[in-house]
Amino acid sequence: MQRKKTLLGVAYAGIILALFGVAALTFFPHKSDPMSLDSPSVTVASLNRTMSASRAKEDDSTADALAAQHQAALETIDKQRAKHEKTLVIPVTKFTMATFNVQGSSHRGGGASRVLRAMSLLQGNSVDVASLQEVQRNQRAAILGSYGGTYGMYPAMNAREGDAHNQVIWRKSRFELVTGTTRTYHYFRGQARRMPLVKLRDKDTQAEFWVTSYHNPASGVLGMGNQAGWRARNVSMQIRDANAIIATGVPLIIAGDMNDRNTYFCAMVMNTSMHASDGGSDNGGCHPPGEHNIDWIMGSPLIEFSGHVRLDNGVVNATSDHPLYFTQVVATGKRIRGH
Repeated sequence: MQRKKTLLGVAYAGIILALFGVAALTFFPHKSDPMSLDSPSVTVASLNRTMSASRAKEDDSTADALAAQHQAALETIDKQRAKHEKTLVIPVTKFTMATFNVQGSSHRGGGASRVLRAMSLLQGNSVDVASLQEVQRNQRAAILGSYGGTYGMYPAMNAREGDAHNQVIWRKSRFELVTGTTRTYHYFRGQARRMPLVKLRDKDTQAEFWVTSYHNPASGVLGMGNQAGWRARNVSMQIRDANAIIATGVPLIIAGDMNDRNTYFCAMVMNTSMHASDGGSDNGGCHPPGEHNIDWIMGSPLIEFSGHVRLDNGVVNATSDHPLYFTQVVATGKRIRGH
């Protein structure tokens, strides 16, 4: 604006000087003077045309500058919008999830060979993530020796024997371990057992989710008597822990051998927002699924299940005293920054 005022001042000064010159030539004309009135280049009209051209040139320059500023502003807005949209990416992962009590070596002979058969069943059904129970030391060693290149495992061999009987495994080509931790619950006669809670990340989509492997104590086995009271305490703590994880917005899958049918289902769905892979509902009260399982796969609201399968054939029976359960999962992760 200051530059424009300066140019206008110079132009008006030039007009005044030119008019003074015209007046002088009126009184003192000279034919040979190139500035005489006979010269068409010194008329007032020509001076006005010169002034108009100067103004038009300045207006064009100002318009060009404003247009350039406007275009730069639009480009900045586009960049900010693109950056903002990258922060709105919501990752999703799809996989096959299973739970399987493989029956420990101390409960039945041939533990190592049986667990390898269990792993073959998982492979054959394209299972990507699984919760395993009763995986004793020689069975864990067999899994790592034959399938360590394919599946990751937590806590693997890095826990005392009782705490290592429950394992979470995952297909290493698809998922990576983010966090491996445990929660302490009760086993037979109230023994403290640390059970795994694992956060996995899809290597492709970056979606993260939690998976557990729980094993609540059974009643009337190994001379231990009725363990319903200890199971009830576990369920109360597992409800507490589920609600805490759900509140963080990260999807959660609870899986394992709960040794309870309707009691476990109703406690979970009525006190959390969890749902089971094989159906049932809490609409107007507790309505358990028609299949009366003691092994469960349950998910938080950000988990969707489809195609629940209970596999209980001759191969499974030769492997364990439990069926193999698996289902298709769609997990919607927390919003992350895009790439």
